[in-house]
Amino acid sequence: MSPTRDRTLHDPKTIITDLQRQLADVQRTLNQRTAERDEAQRRLAERTVERDEALDRQAATTEVLQIINSSPGDLAPVFDAMLDRALRLCDAAFGIFQSYDGENLRGVAFKGAPEALAEVIRRPRRPSRFVTERLLRGERYVQITDATLLPRSPESVGLQAHITSVVSARCSTCRYAVRSAWLAS
Repeated sequence: MSPTRDRTLHDPKTIITDLQRQLADVQRTLNQRTAERDEAQRRLAERTVERDEALDRQAATTEVLQIINSSPGDLAPVFDAMLDRALRLCDAAFGIFQSYDGENLRGVAFKGAPEALAEVIRRPRRPSRFVTERLLRGERYVQITDATLLPRSPESVGLQAHITSVVSARCSTCRYAVRSAWLAS
């Protein structure tokens, strides 16, 4: 060995500097691997949620199809089953399933809705331009996070006061609109 190299190997400052550099390299590698692991865990959690939601939708579809097969011609049990599943999936306080005949809406199934509101919704009426009309124009769903911004019809004043937000979705293969609403807690 050359005297210079030999002296460098034994120089404490050089040894400490080399060890600090190696430690910094190891720390960078560890940080990078930790970030990669965290990202993989985040993606796994997202995929797990997506899978669970898809399984819920599949189970809901299966349930509705079984009900359709067991009650030919009678749509009430089908609407009830669809509403039950929608309420569970959305964690909603109540739901209303409405039928549209090309001119008027009319409530055909209710779960947990206040009776006074159900009475209003049962009667045929024109679609609201704020929610239902948007569904009928082709929007897949409409969400109103602040229901106080919705206009109040004379017949529903006082009834809508209990609703804090509204999520509405249309049935893509039929003429029906589903409305789920959450009550203020």
